[in-house]
Amino acid sequence: MKLFRRKRGQEETSSGWREAFSHSGHGIKVDRPKLPRNMELFVHLGVPKETRKRLQHLLMKYWTVRPESLVDDFLEIAFSHATKLIFPGELRETVLKHYDNPPTADALQRECAAVYVRHEMNRWRQRSDLEKWANEMGTAFVKWRTCQDERVCPVCQGYEDVLYPISKIPELPACWDCRCYYEPVVDMKYLQWPRKVYSNGKVSMMERKEFEQLF
Repeated sequence: MKLFRRKRGQEETSSGWREAFSHSGHGIKVDRPKLPRNMELFVHLGVPKETRKRLQHLLMKYWTVRPESLVDDFLEIAFSHATKLIFPGELRETVLKHYDNPPTADALQRECAAVYVRHEMNRWRQRSDLEKWANEMGTAFVKWRTCQDERVCPVCQGYEDVLYPISKIPELPACWDCRCYYEPVVDMKYLQWPRKVYSNGKVSMMERKEFEQLF
């Protein structure tokens, strides 16, 4: 079974990237206003500087007018460059787990590229969320959430429902198959106690009174 299925009759080209981004329950959103400012992925993929500047100009100019088509163009270019990268072994192993039979080298490279680009775009999305919550909502604490199913890896499971100060929470994604997400704490009175809290470099179970003494 392929990790990302394409529509019947669809060619094995970069045109199938968008289905890859929507395979999880927390896919890429097209209404993130800070997305056009993030060009790190293009730098890493080796996209020429002039091309990056032109894309950024178009994205900033038309973001509120037709964001979805611009994101299509944005990720299409990123995907086409990602297919030329040499991917780390752990990414290739993650992709291979989703095949019943060994794929061709070209198919494996394309699936790795799709996972890689989705991974980086998810990183941007999560950063944008944290910035928005901290600057616009005054959020001080955030919970790490998993999808709580059989696909959650041991690494991600260890973070499930841990309460972090917003400036201390680890960066997402945590693994190549990561579907985790941040959840802002809007009102502390709705939290259940005792609970796992990150403090002084470690996670420990705390009662509310202990938490209030520390923070």
